[in-house]
Amino acid sequence: MKTRPFLFCILMAAALVQCTPKTAKQPAPALSHTGNITISGAYALAPVMKIWIDRYQKDNPYVKFSLRVNGTGEGLKDIQSGKSDLAMVSNDLPVNDPSLWIVPVARLGVVPVVSARNPYYMDISKKGITKEDFLSLFTGKNPKSWGELAGRGSKDPVKVYVREDSSGATSTLARYLEITSGQVKGIPVNGENMLIEKVKEDPLALGYCNLIYAFDPYKK
Repeated sequence: MKTRPFLFCILMAAALVQCTPKTAKQPAPALSHTGNITISGAYALAPVMKIWIDRYQKDNPYVKFSLRVNGTGEGLKDIQSGKSDLAMVSNDLPVNDPSLWIVPVARLGVVPVVSARNPYYMDISKKGITKEDFLSLFTGKNPKSWGELAGRGSKDPVKVYVREDSSGATSTLARYLEITSGQVKGIPVNGENMLIEKVKEDPLALGYCNLIYAFDPYKK
């Protein structure tokens, strides 16, 4: 198998931008970089990758990027089969795999999310949800209703949505709950964007997402 770089070009571009003084006048390069770069993989890294691509293309407009956001599992398959040049991976990797060049570029954070139309939102935001209750909700073992979580008597069920594709978000959530990814249970949804949409549509939903999807990375 041909050895493939992993995020090296993008990381180098970011480092060069950071090291260039804003006030320094740089000579125009004789020839901009050219070529096509295909990237695929994790939803968690996609928003950051888009920013890196935009910044890189300001100095190298003749480099064309194809970015496919299809999840960590598919990203790994693409890089190992030669379908992509770079893979975005947000999960644990086999560090002894000689065919992969691994470069850490970010730290992964995961947050639980609910609909803004959740009738218990104000109560939950004040009271919070304990780790033990999260564990019961995301494993399906004697979960409480929204009313019980909010300190009310109602029995509206908590509709838990989870990623059915291989994702670093699920692995991170599982580590926090001290269980395995296979023990995370709920209504399966493919991909981060679809999970977020399901939660937005369902007032009684509970899900989770990578922290970068909880805010605008451009406006911060």
